[in-house]
Amino acid sequence: MLDASRSIRNQRGIALVVALLALMFLSLLATGLMMSLNAETDITARTVREDRALNMAEAGVAEAIERIRTGDVPDNGNTKMVSQIFLVQAGSVPTLGTDSIALPTLQPSGDELPYSSATKGPDVLTVTYKTDAARSFIWRYASPGGVNKTTGQPIFVVTATGRVGDSKRTIVDEVVSSPVTTNCKAAIASGRRVQIINDTWFCGYNHYSNTPDWTAITKGRDGKPGSCNEDLSKQHWETGSGNLPGIWTTGAAQGTSNGGQWGSPTGVQQNQPGAGMYAGPWDVVGMTQAQFYAWIGAGSTNKNITQLNGVNYIQCPSGAIINGGDGDGFLFVDSNVLQIKGQVTFTGMIYCTGKIIIDGKLWVLGGLVAQDELKFHNGNSQCAVLYSSDAINNGISKYKGAYVTLSWREKP
Repeated sequence: MLDASRSIRNQRGIALVVALLALMFLSLLATGLMMSLNAETDITARTVREDRALNMAEAGVAEAIERIRTGDVPDNGNTKMVSQIFLVQAGSVPTLGTDSIALPTLQPSGDELPYSSATKGPDVLTVTYKTDAARSFIWRYASPGGVNKTTGQPIFVVTATGRVGDSKRTIVDEVVSSPVTTNCKAAIASGRRVQIINDTWFCGYNHYSNTPDWTAITKGRDGKPGSCNEDLSKQHWETGSGNLPGIWTTGAAQGTSNGGQWGSPTGVQQNQPGAGMYAGPWDVVGMTQAQFYAWIGAGSTNKNITQLNGVNYIQCPSGAIINGGDGDGFLFVDSNVLQIKGQVTFTGMIYCTGKIIIDGKLWVLGGLVAQDELKFHNGNSQCAVLYSSDAINNGISKYKGAYVTLSWREKP
């Protein structure tokens, strides 16, 4: 009896130990699972924060592109230009040094996304040109041609940092305005005739978009300082490709001895077939009529044109007038006549459905088109129109162009 009782007690003791060991194992397993779950939760939370930080950085790129498009970030050709967009409202931006521009964010106060910083530092939303290491030239993009030094749209580099909690993502995006397909016939084109009364210079050789104002006035294309082909060894100011005539007209070009005309295959192409004239401004920019009017938007009925910057549509059948000023972009005037008086400089394209009469001093880098006749009745003043595909393209892209990404990378 004693042996049996002792055996039963021993078995009960062993069962208790096994139960305790099993409970300990289950506890350790539960603890391990909890620790694993917590780790997974932390990893998931960090991944979510990092993804959100990347989204913040992309939002910063979007604001930077909008500021480039509107001109807040200047396209001034300064290779050392640095524009920084701070997470502050107007009046609170820090002071920066030479060649630097400080801008407030466009975001509403109190609801800013964290894709920049309020103070100077490495996390500020920044825009620069893409340049060589010495910052001696700006890289550009042309289609066709790709990335090059001389022609096409400038490439901007946007650096944006997004922050969410302790997560930080920084991206570097190289963007460029999408090239516009242009279809120009000459520096100036007329659907009727061209009349030249006083000294006027028309050059269809393709010019760079940075050609200085008033180039060719009095100098024409004589190779001297101030002329179209000044020091061609330094490419001042002709690109060497994409050349057109100086004048294209369905009628006669009258008074061509007053000044000069240059281009390829010839300086003047007159008495051209009427069917070759543009049906409308949409032909110049490679759009259908419907696409063009959807793109350019509503027209203004103000006959006195004072807004020369931007893509502008003037709808004034009885006549419109420019009394001087400077501008760039694309100016479409749907009118019987456009008078240009005073002193005007324009970079881009001016297109009128009627006649254009110039009674002042005019300098255009890009193109000038009248579906009717062109009259340079400029008295004692002088005029020059220099063809530039880049100037037309830039003028359109700057105000109503779409920006595309050429390259994207994340900084470690």
